[in-house]
Amino acid sequence: MSAVYLIAIRWIKTELNPAKVDAVLSPNGDWYRFNGYTWFFWTRLDQEQIYKVLSPHFHPDDSIVVMKADPSAYQGWAPKQFWDWLAAKKAAIRGGG
Repeated sequence: MSAVYLIAIRWIKTELNPAKVDAVLSPNGDWYRFNGYTWFFWTRLDQEQIYKVLSPHFHPDDSIVVMKADPSAYQGWAPKQFWDWLAAKKAAIRGGG
């Protein structure tokens, strides 16, 4: 079953390149880049698999955090496009997708 994960990246030695992360995530699920450091990722992969997909593209001094996110409990201020993306994932989870 698919789930939403929050991915946070701290670029230390690797040159800031959010498009590179987009390209790595794309074959593995649907993502929303919140900013150049944070992605929400809808995938069937688990957190360990996501980390293994990302880590070869980063220097060991960088930081990568992958954490499961609960799209049924949220609050905040963000673009409508993000809330629409998140609402679709919440609906998919309720529907068993």
